[in-house]
Amino acid sequence: MNYLFDEDVIQVYGTMNSILEKCEFEDHAEIMINFKNESTGILEVNWLTPYKRRQIEITGTDGIISVDYIEQSIDVYGKFAQDIDIKHEEPLKEELRSFLNAVVNGTEPEITGEDGLKALKMVIAATKSSREHKPISFDEIE
Repeated sequence: MNYLFDEDVIQVYGTMNSILEKCEFEDHAEIMINFKNESTGILEVNWLTPYKRRQIEITGTDGIISVDYIEQSIDVYGKFAQDIDIKHEEPLKEELRSFLNAVVNGTEPEITGEDGLKALKMVIAATKSSREHKPISFDEIE
């Protein structure tokens, strides 16, 4: 979500729980993220669905963009509806290619260590929020 919005996170609110028996960790989470530009993102993740589902939907005032990572497809609905053709690639292979290219050529990878740190801080904030039952300011997380 940080990559899509390219904005600083201001606040995170999360709820997490474990429904499955004998599950030591959370098996589902709902996370609301408020960004500096007043955009809001909502993540729903779980290990409960009986099938693989890897999707993201971006909803705006003029339409919806729906991305299916498994099918590698993008659908645009609403005012700017259109068909989008994308090149089918193996995501992990592309991630590794970017990293190796950065190491060999001394360039920055597409997803940086700073990006990883922001994602980790978001998970820590969401976990803290779930435990304390309140929104957490991103500044609180070191």
